[in-house]
Amino acid sequence: MQKLFPNARENMLIVIAETGKMVQAEDEVRAVLRNERRVPPNKPDSFSISTSEQLVEDFDKVAAMVALVIVVLSSIGLLVGGIGVMNITLVSVTERTREIGIRKAVGARRGDITLQFLTEAVVLTGLGGMLGMFFGIWSAIRAARLAPASQIVELTP
Repeated sequence: MQKLFPNARENMLIVIAETGKMVQAEDEVRAVLRNERRVPPNKPDSFSISTSEQLVEDFDKVAAMVALVIVVLSSIGLLVGGIGVMNITLVSVTERTREIGIRKAVGARRGDITLQFLTEAVVLTGLGGMLGMFFGIWSAIRAARLAPASQIVELTP
């Protein structure tokens, strides 16, 4: 980090505590850091201490928030898609009234005609969904090839 950001005044200290002595180790680290940074007793800490449990909790909160956002966006997408399919089906029925009349005259029941339009809607939305998944996977693969993983920088003391 010092090579990449020489003006940054960030430091990280990793302390490994014995089993069952986490609170004691945390108190000792706090005391040492306050003394090293010359923080008066009546002032708040000028640093933060994070345990692995806190990091896991923070990650779980972020993951839950991302999942919630994904569900909301997916719901909106499904609603918009449903409205689109409904409108396309309505236009299809309106434009094909002669065909519907001829089918009824030949003996088709109302359920047969409804089944025809539902089948058309299911096939079209299924094909559109598969095409969308294919395009999404293809885009992700292309993005991964164009933007390779970040390089690991070795820091020497």
